[in-house]
Amino acid sequence: MLSNKIQAAFNTQVGQEFSNSIAYIAIANYFKSENLNGLAKMFYKQAAEEHTHAMKFTEFLLDTGSAVKIPAIAAPQNEFASAARSLPVGRFTFYASRAIIYVQVILCTTTAPQAQLHTSGGIKHVEQ
Repeated sequence: MLSNKIQAAFNTQVGQEFSNSIAYIAIANYFKSENLNGLAKMFYKQAAEEHTHAMKFTEFLLDTGSAVKIPAIAAPQNEFASAARSLPVGRFTFYASRAIIYVQVILCTTTAPQAQLHTSGGIKHVEQ
């Protein structure tokens, strides 16, 4: 089982990934409502990718016998003044990346040899 500090960091990351996913869905919904179907498709795909990231973190926590505690997720912005104003301009990726770096720092500064976090977003559980 992971330390409480590491579990908390991973659970925070799960919440961030789910938050990004629903934000991308809201953006895709806006594009779809404006008949910008290519952009809608792109953001639906990104939402699915963020959801997949959240599930990878969740599965890792469960695989290590750790508790999964998904934090509260705020409602996304659903209305936009224009297509240009709906674009996240890297905001979600920035916050997710910053949180992943935080998790990596915790893993590197504590004894968690069973965890290997890769920059591609993958997590590998290493049997001892």
